[in-house]
Amino acid sequence: MRRTAGLLAILTTALVVGVLGLWSDSAPWQRASADTYTIQQGDTLWDIANRLQIGMSVLLALNEEITSPNSIYVGQHIQVPDNVAVQQPGTPSTQTAAVGTRSGSGNAGIGLTIVYVIQAGDTLSEIAEAHDTDTATVIELNPGLNPNLLWVGDEIVVPSGSALPTSQGSGQSQPTLNAGISTPRPGPDSTQTIEYVVQAGDGLWNIADDAGISLETLRAHNPQLGSDVLHPGQIVYVPVPDYRAPALDPSEAGGGLTDVYIVRLGDNASTIAASFDLTLKELSQLNGGINLSMIYQGQRLTVPWTGTAIIAPAGTVPAVEVRRRTYVVETGDNFTSIAERHGLSLEELRAVNPLKANDLLVIGETLFLPGAIDPPVVAEERMLWDGDLVQYAAATLGVTPHTLLANHGWVEPGQWLDSGTAWRLPLREGLLVTVQRGDTLRAIANRHGVEIEDILADPTNGVDDPNAIVIGQEIIVPLAVPDFAWPAQGELTDPFGLCRSWDCSYRHKGLDIALDTYEPLVAAADGIVTFVGGDEWFGLGWYVEIDHGNGWLTVYGHLIEFAVWQGQTVSQGEVIGYNGNTGHSTGPHLHFEVQHNDWYVDPLVVLP
Repeated sequence: MRRTAGLLAILTTALVVGVLGLWSDSAPWQRASADTYTIQQGDTLWDIANRLQIGMSVLLALNEEITSPNSIYVGQHIQVPDNVAVQQPGTPSTQTAAVGTRSGSGNAGIGLTIVYVIQAGDTLSEIAEAHDTDTATVIELNPGLNPNLLWVGDEIVVPSGSALPTSQGSGQSQPTLNAGISTPRPGPDSTQTIEYVVQAGDGLWNIADDAGISLETLRAHNPQLGSDVLHPGQIVYVPVPDYRAPALDPSEAGGGLTDVYIVRLGDNASTIAASFDLTLKELSQLNGGINLSMIYQGQRLTVPWTGTAIIAPAGTVPAVEVRRRTYVVETGDNFTSIAERHGLSLEELRAVNPLKANDLLVIGETLFLPGAIDPPVVAEERMLWDGDLVQYAAATLGVTPHTLLANHGWVEPGQWLDSGTAWRLPLREGLLVTVQRGDTLRAIANRHGVEIEDILADPTNGVDDPNAIVIGQEIIVPLAVPDFAWPAQGELTDPFGLCRSWDCSYRHKGLDIALDTYEPLVAAADGIVTFVGGDEWFGLGWYVEIDHGNGWLTVYGHLIEFAVWQGQTVSQGEVIGYNGNTGHSTGPHLHFEVQHNDWYVDPLVVLP
């Protein structure tokens, strides 16, 4: 017994020495040469590793500054292997560094093994066949593996057969994949079968011709017909390639589809997992095994398709580097029709949607299109040709004093602005805000004390999609201006800002409109009457003042008769009085003033 044990020990030692000798005869392991890849919008470290067909541990080893897989950012430069290992026929495998042995009585005959990373679309039987083994052996090597539930990105142990994909024996090297460059995806050859209802005049030949298939192929899919004679109303099963198959209803898509969920403020991994009927482990596996205790606002998580598009609440998606063109799949769409509608080839449409495993579509799915959407222009440069005080210079520039001051913080309210100066100003009243990295529209609105709906209310503010703002884009945070209307129709005489004294120390603070006596005057906007009265012989004479809220007032001077009383609520267009010639006046006319927070505003700036 002791002699047998000793002999067994000697044989085991010899086997180990032999394996080590074989290992040492192969090319020694060296760190792969590295290239640089720039992180793109939507990238995750796991996606990058998966595209390069390497483990995430390799990326982490090459990039010691990355302390967490979740801490990468758009524009970051990382080191990646120069290309995928190349297997030359007749030479030791370049995967030798990952090769190991599994010991144990159950695996005694398996020999050398390697680690394989599960790819999208893999099945256990395909993996086993590609590595010259069977599913039972793969299951034996991976205790606890569920053969019916494989997760993309999981690592499993397989015998060191041919790699996926394989070209061994062809006399050529495997194609390499350079860092950051996607190789063209081969056209899919899978087909779907659709039911076609025979119409009067149909024959098998024209149905086959319309579907782009041979008559023999159509016959092979319809053995129930018995002959080529068709009758209206019959069902013919027509095979069509994926790129011609109509988009599926989400209820027909099954559980194999995924969508992207963007982490929102207040989210935690448990609530996200529960909302998609997942355990935390399943959610982690679906996202390459990431640490779910470190999720952050704006992070993109892969989740199961729920049957409808997952739409984040308005204004909660962080700004992107580039806003890509997109298309949402509709009923009746197929991959080919979408490509043709946008002037693309199938290859071009596939190239901008590299994560799609095939050309099958689901109604409500979002596809990317080539190109980007440029942010709208919401500002322009205006010249002040004649120097003036802020209040009147603003009128010359076509804005309110508040817009001028808000966009040029160094200007003082009573400051003189020099002639020949240029001023960058928004195209409508408000504050120009430049979107920064990490901004959301809701955060911008909160920061400036406005509602997100205020920004979205008018497309000229620069936002048509609250979840598609772009870093560096300019947005107008609008100044709340009433929807003013003209109080009367007549000839404009004295403009706003006109000098009324020899030294221009007294300026005209309104707009004069020549009208006949007793011409009716109406409220320029909804509001509350705050003053009715005045002096028949001095100043504005008899006048009415209306408060429109948010600091806005209008004044109507030189009236001959009132039609409202103080404290009355009025609506835009409601008669408030009648034109006259009271006060300091050179003839019947309306003196119309607009004020905002004690500033006089040129009425022409806010009137339509």
